[in-house]
Amino acid sequence: MTNKKKNTKNNSKKEIKNVDKDKEIKSGKIIDEPEKDITKRSFLIMLVSLIIIFSIVFGSLWYSNYHKQKVIEENSYNGFSFYEQPGGLWLTRLSVNGQLYNIPFYNHPRDLKDIAIQKDVELLIKNPNGYPKAVYISVDPNASSRVVVGGVEIARITGNKYNLLNIFTKSALHYNPSNDTDTLVVNCSNSNPEVIVLYFDKGTGNAIYSDKKYPYCIHLDYVTDNDSIRIADRFAYQLLNIMN
Repeated sequence: MTNKKKNTKNNSKKEIKNVDKDKEIKSGKIIDEPEKDITKRSFLIMLVSLIIIFSIVFGSLWYSNYHKQKVIEENSYNGFSFYEQPGGLWLTRLSVNGQLYNIPFYNHPRDLKDIAIQKDVELLIKNPNGYPKAVYISVDPNASSRVVVGGVEIARITGNKYNLLNIFTKSALHYNPSNDTDTLVVNCSNSNPEVIVLYFDKGTGNAIYSDKKYPYCIHLDYVTDNDSIRIADRFAYQLLNIMN
């Protein structure tokens, strides 16, 4: 009898436990605990992923801006910013009477430091007492197209292309190769305080200086035809106070 009572009590306890367990299952207590852990892990994984993605994107943008700023600083010269363009050109921006002009050059100023230039020679054109009435750019009739390009490089600064000096500027030849009456011949002997002559000529060195006999004639000596463009850019930078 005693054993029967004990077994009956044990079975009753098991039944109560089973009933309690069923209640827990129905209430969601047993099922919800693992789901909460999974949800928390998923949230943490998502948060960490977002932090990593944000760090990569932000870091890339920061480095890109830092690199661009560093390049701009490296290419700046004497307070002027220079931007490298396709084809090896260099562009700088100048504000003239509130108007912004993008002016391209073939050469960066730092690459022209080897060219000898007479001190204050640009003042023959940028005379504080008044600009000359005309600038003539004279080249040899047999010069290559590169030399002609050099002349154009200066003409756009002395002339009115960018509204800078706005001096009447015209091209000419050293002499008339065919006795053509329409050919404009200008050399140093034609220069005076009102007429400045820029005389491109092939020489033994790259140099810019005024003629001793005709002081209002500026020699632009170049060794090679490509040097003529370097000479032109060097003188243009001098006129713009980018180099001195």
